[in-house]
Amino acid sequence: MQWNTIVILVVLIGACYYGWAFVEAILILLPIPDPKGGIDALKNYGHQFTRCFKDLFQGVSEKPDEAPADISEQGYSNFEQAPQSLQDDDVNSDDDVGREMTPV
Repeated sequence: MQWNTIVILVVLIGACYYGWAFVEAILILLPIPDPKGGIDALKNYGHQFTRCFKDLFQGVSEKPDEAPADISEQGYSNFEQAPQSLQDDDVNSDDDVGREMTPV
């Protein structure tokens, strides 16, 4: 490797490092649309692709007629009610912050 090749590489690396702020500023000013629609479309295609393979290999599995477990069978059926730990009537517990605890 010759010296002028090393110098050119160092200059290019320095230009990329110190010039990135200018490149980023130019990219921000460009009217590039929000990629949310494209990302959602890619996610949709990915789900369809994986569903295709799941449907394809469902006949190969040991129990092909077994449906996936329902959420209600897993114990997650009551979403309307808060957990018992959040229903305590002791709303004054925040007032005791900084006070010394008395032995019980």
